[in-house]
Amino acid sequence: MKTNTCLLAALVALAVPAMASAKDARHGVYGIAGAAAKTSQWKIEGQKDAKKTRPDFNLGAGIRLNDYIALETNYYGIGKGAKLKGVGTRQDRLLSGSALGIIPLGDNWDVYGRAGVGRLQERFKGAKGSGIEGVKYQSTAMQYGLGSQYHFNDSMFARVEWSARRGLKDSKKRGDNRSRTASELQFALGYTF
Repeated sequence: MKTNTCLLAALVALAVPAMASAKDARHGVYGIAGAAAKTSQWKIEGQKDAKKTRPDFNLGAGIRLNDYIALETNYYGIGKGAKLKGVGTRQDRLLSGSALGIIPLGDNWDVYGRAGVGRLQERFKGAKGSGIEGVKYQSTAMQYGLGSQYHFNDSMFARVEWSARRGLKDSKKRGDNRSRTASELQFALGYTF
């Protein structure tokens, strides 16, 4: 807890001077809403790997500190879980905080990289007759991604991003022999206030 408080204080200390010196109308607080094609992947011991893609949705808010740095918090996993016939259903939700390293490309385009951590909640329910037990747990997760955004004006922007997330804890320590990851290709709209 003490480490988290120190980290939060350091982020605020960095953010306040950057906000005070912001001259660009694109700097400041923004909100985003997006839809994605999320691919869930299972690696089940003794069975072949399995993948399933489903629609997913997310909501988020952030602050662009300057032309090159933004901080965001996002909630992913609003859609239904991915179901694989004969194996089971997997659903994950992630509340994350991340930093974006941004490279402006002219007046309207930016490309960026994302790195973050969050709280991942996973549920896996084995299909009837599969012999695979269900599991539900929470863990710390890492998130990373790459994206591009187009600014229609100083307030509105659209974004395309590929991102991935994975729990940091070793699943075998929980007695669970399944390894699961999720990645998504997302389209989002944002508004800077």
